[in-house]
Amino acid sequence: MMHSVFEPAPADADGVFAVRRPIFDMSREAIEAVLQPDDPGGLSLGFRAAIAVRIAAMSGVGQAATWFNARLEAAGNAEAYRQIADGALPDDGNASVQACVHYVDLVTRTPEAATRALIGKLSSAGLADADIVRLAELVACVHYAVRLSAGVAMMGAGA
Repeated sequence: MMHSVFEPAPADADGVFAVRRPIFDMSREAIEAVLQPDDPGGLSLGFRAAIAVRIAAMSGVGQAATWFNARLEAAGNAEAYRQIADGALPDDGNASVQACVHYVDLVTRTPEAATRALIGKLSSAGLADADIVRLAELVACVHYAVRLSAGVAMMGAGA
């Protein structure tokens, strides 16, 4: 029986989860920490979850997108971020949000194109240095989770 990377493995987990349970548990804790940090700074919990949904959907990992979407719904203001989660560019004129979404899309689709100039655009759009770091951390952790989820699914399919 396969279990989800995004949910705690039961004590009697089998296969890949039985051997690697501590890794999956720590990974899930890291994911939760970037989605719901004690200090979200200028990146609200809803925005963070919407970015996570966007990345998972762009990556084609449905299980991850579903899990992140549940976090978006739990944030309480899902409709405010639905456009971002659904893959659209927000049209609200908020330069910092648009710069963040551009950053996320570029790093997800063509990570080799991410340069220092891209970080400069985030700063020019009004993001504080700490929020740029928070965004990069979020994007990196979500990409890790999405790839881990896809890998576990492949291992389960071959079992």
